[in-house]
Amino acid sequence: MSSDRPVIMQRLKAETQDLHDSAEKHELQRRLMKGELPQELFAAHLAQLFLVHKTLETAIRAAQANVTQLATIIKGYQFQEPYLLEDLKHFGVDPASIAALPATQRLLDTITETASASPLALLGFHYVLEGSNNGSKYIAMAAAKAYQLKPGPGLRYLDPYADNQREYWGQFIADTARCAFTDAESDQLVGAARAMYAAIADISDDLLAPSAV
Repeated sequence: MSSDRPVIMQRLKAETQDLHDSAEKHELQRRLMKGELPQELFAAHLAQLFLVHKTLETAIRAAQANVTQLATIIKGYQFQEPYLLEDLKHFGVDPASIAALPATQRLLDTITETASASPLALLGFHYVLEGSNNGSKYIAMAAAKAYQLKPGPGLRYLDPYADNQREYWGQFIADTARCAFTDAESDQLVGAARAMYAAIADISDDLLAPSAV
């Protein structure tokens, strides 16, 4: 593994690679990249992610006062709830009307339980979502073509940082390197990251179920 990354980042990448690769091959992602995902389903996907980000980011904000690593690594601009609100408004979705799918609700419950029992592990959930921005720019291009979208509302979640993506990811790595993690803490982060990947796949499965939308 590369020595220019902190050990925890090396572990997170290596020990979640199987789930990362599986997520990229999921039917929902493949249909989106091919421009074959109906706009209604795309909006429903964003709606479920809104619930996830809202719950996770609320928990992180509450924990940052007491968990040094969360305060050091996670910056305000990394919170994606505002971008999802812009996108949902563009597609005419009222956030108050969104009902969690079963897989989404399980993830929300897991996040809430983790925030109470092991708040540092919230970073593992966040790592997956923040890291997804590295590839979502390509998805944004496919979505723009499929749904005739211009940069801005509708694509804010998929391309939140625009030209700053590389810089912000580098900052995330650098800030992580400033923090120390015990082996037990690292295990918690990896476990949370794997749980997030698995949960996103389950949410995608629920979205593709005939009765989902």
